[in-house]
Amino acid sequence: MGWKWNKVNKLSYLTVPSWEREGISIGFSSRLGGKSQKPYNSLNLGLHVGDSKVDVLNNRKEFLSLFDCSLKDCIIGEQVHGVKVENVTIEDCGKGAFDSDTALSETDGMLTTEHNVGLMSFFADC
Repeated sequence: MGWKWNKVNKLSYLTVPSWEREGISIGFSSRLGGKSQKPYNSLNLGLHVGDSKVDVLNNRKEFLSLFDCSLKDCIIGEQVHGVKVENVTIEDCGKGAFDSDTALSETDGMLTTEHNVGLMSFFADC
């Protein structure tokens, strides 16, 4: 599996071309190109770290727009470094997208067979 860097406007992100050829829209964000101020500098997508909610939601909207996805069509889990994976459907759309309180509880992974559903997860280098 190979990776490919893309840059659209100021956003830099990684894709997996072999997955894209199978019809899967995929992107791994970098920290470049967003609205967040120091110390979050640029494309912070996490509401759980103390950044400005307005900046984070603007960053999320901008990143998701690369994949023709909106916040209302996105689902986010509450990452806890566990083993819980949720099968999500269109009914779950919007959970965690606008605030942390509605994120899928203690969920590190998601899968879906639905079209036009955005799945957003967070990863750290720890």
